Amino acid sequence: MLGLRSLEAPVGWGQCRIEVDARGWGNARFVIDPKTRPTPEADQISVLATENACAGGQAPEGRQVKPVILSRDAHTISVVILVESTDGSTACPGNPAFPVEVSLGSAIGDRDILDASVYPPERRWADGDH
Repeated sequence: MLGLRSLEAPVGWGQCRIEVDARGWGNARFVIDPKTRPTPEADQISVLATENACAGGQAPEGRQVKPVILSRDAHTISVVILVESTDGSTACPGNPAFPVEVSLGSAIGDRDILDASVYPPERRWADGDH
């Protein structure tokens, strides 16, 4: 099982931002799925993730995807979506978005959801979005 200790940061630059790293895994940026907007009572969110690494323009079918709650406090829940790395070299035509269910471990309440795959983290859901 992948634990938080497996995450190492920073590793490099991703779209002019520092990215976190987990050996053997790549990051996927995400947005909240607009078809399934969360409520304050929700303890799970539906996101659309897009892998950052070259993956031949394919979704990560057959590879593991791990949503990780990097941190949570009274104001934010920081999420990282990790995708098992591809074997060998692959082309980079761009990657499609794919759905991921993220269990938050507790209700969102009035907290913001952050994409912590980059630093500084990007807000994906704000308390005012409810």
